[in-house]
This record gives sequence, structure tokens and C-alpha cells, in this order.
Amino acid sequence: MKYVRNKNGYYNEYVPMGERYDNGKPKYKRIRAKTIKELKQKVDDFKSTQIFSKDENMTVEAWSEIWFEIYKSTLKVTTQNFYKTLLKSHILPKIGRLKLKDVKRTDCQSLLNDMGKKELSIKTVREVKNTLFSLFEYAVDDDYLIKNPARRLKATGVPQETRRALTKKERKQYLAAIDDSQSGLYAALLYWFGLRRGECLALTGADVYADCIIVDKQCLYPDNNKAKIDYSTKSKAGKRRIPIPDEARKYIDFKNLPNGYLLHNAAGQPLSYYEQDALWKKFIQKAFADGTEITKHYLRHNYATMLAEKEVAPQVAKVVCGHSSIQTTMEIYQHASEVLSAQARNQILTIGQGIGG
Repeated sequence: MKYVRNKNGYYNEYVPMGERYDNGKPKYKRIRAKTIKELKQKVDDFKSTQIFSKDENMTVEAWSEIWFEIYKSTLKVTTQNFYKTLLKSHILPKIGRLKLKDVKRTDCQSLLNDMGKKELSIKTVREVKNTLFSLFEYAVDDDYLIKNPARRLKATGVPQETRRALTKKERKQYLAAIDDSQSGLYAALLYWFGLRRGECLALTGADVYADCIIVDKQCLYPDNNKAKIDYSTKSKAGKRRIPIPDEARKYIDFKNLPNGYLLHNAAGQPLSYYEQDALWKKFIQKAFADGTEITKHYLRHNYATMLAEKEVAPQVAKVVCGHSSIQTTMEIYQHASEVLSAQARNQILTIGQGIGG
């Protein structure tokens, strides 16, 4: 268990008391101490005086609700939504009805194997694997289980999709499709500023200055559709100023942007998930009538690649892109460098053509 000191200088641990509220949820006692050693001793002393009435009929679903409320409900909304999705989409449909005490390692491995057979990404399968481990490890810590059935699991799945920059032809098609509609504005903002989807949808007229835009919030979808503005960014690095490229002014009328949300519904409120998705699909179908695999996040990769092509220093690109790690920036820069080198080689191979007889 990871211990974190609170603002008052104490370490805390919540220990089940062997009793339940009327709604069936277990009661916990908060134990605190100035040091981890002292805290562990206090916890052991408390447990030694308790007779825990373990719920023999508690299901995985019931425990997941307790686990989420106690250990995950204080996290950022995006992280909470992440765990809710993994539970609802992958874990609970498979083992939710099993009694907690009856879950075997084979049940957990079978769950992951089925995900692999459905050709889900290896990233998603690993996330479910880690969530299973956490879910049952806390059950062990809270004396609901003797051992964790999610230990030493193997995850298989489809390799994560590699994002790329747009080709020159794709850039021309993309820019040619931008118009003065909301779908065109959405596409232009993503292209010229390399914004994350949530950052783009949270922008207001007050965030746009003469020479830059300010990114300091994001639009989230905690219930998978209704928008909620979170006045923070994905990480500390996400809060940033992005210069407005001169070329961007040909595609965005910065002098006539709305004062409220730049992308909004009829009531002037942030777009729901389905509304923003419809805007994107409308634009992408217009730009690439024959189809394309390009997603909104490709535009972040494309933006970073354009910075590399203009030889913007990686340290500067990291800040402008809002990357938490320079490694993320360098990976894009390395790929861009390889592409440019290949283009240069092809140019060298064609020198002298059309001159000789």
C-alpha cells in the first residue's frame, strides 16, 4: 500500500470495522499517525481487537463499488471515468456476479484471454489487468480475501495503433475542407494548435489573445456524453500559451470569434460528446470522401511534426504541446527526422534526371 501524508502531516489508513451501514456498505475506521511505522503498528493493534464478520456472499460488483468509493472517488474526474469504463465494459460483465471469495486466477486470466481474442488493443488489456490487480489487492488489504487472484496474469492483444503526422497530400485535403462552420473551426483549432480534444472544446473567446491562445481547462464527459468543464489540465504541463501561427489566420477569423465557448450548442453551452463527434465526422467525411483512419489525436502528432519540420527546439515544442515528458516530444521528433531523411534520400536519387539524353 502506498502511504501519502496529508496537509496536516499525518498518514491515514482506513480499516474495515466488521460492521455495515443500512445500505450494506462496510464501515471503516480512519487511523492516523505521524510516521508510517507508527501507523502500521496502530493498524495492527486495531485489527487484533476486531472480530471481522466477512461477508461470505459479497460479489465482485459489490466490492468494486466499495473499492471505487473508498480508493478512487477522490481522483480527477478523468481518472474516475477511466476506472468506471474498465469496470462496466470489461470486468463486471464477466466476473461481476461471482462471489468475491470464489474468484480464481483462472477467472481473471480467462477474462483477459477473451479480450485478446476480440482483438482489443494490448494497452486496454493491460489496463484491465492492472485494475484487476488493484481491485483484489485492496480486498486482501481489507481482509476480505486471503490472497489476490489477479497475480501473475498475462495480457495479450493487438499492438497499440501508431499515430502519425498527415502526409503533404492529406494536409492539403484537410486544409481545403476547412470552412467557416463549427466543424471547420473545430478542425482548424486541432490542426493549428495541436490541442487535445478536451482542451479544444473548453476554449472560450476570453482564451484567445492577439498573439496566442491560453490553455488552462478541459472539457470532460464523466457520464460519457454530457459535457463538464474541469478548470485544470491533464497535467501541470498542459497549462500553456500557444502562439498563433500567421498561416492559421487564413483559416480562423480570430477577430469575430464568440465571447463564450468557441465550439458550442444552440444554448451556447459546451458540446456533448455526441455533438462534438458528429462535428468531427462531418468534417472528416468532407475532407476525405474516400475514407481515412485519421483521428483527432493524429492532429497533435501532426502539429508536433510541423514544429520539428521548422526546427523548433524540442524543449520549446515540449512546452507548446503540453507534453509531460520530453521523451514524448523526442519520439515524434525522431520519427519526423527519419521521414525527412528518407525524403532527402529520394531527392538525391533523382538528381540529374531530365538533363541527359
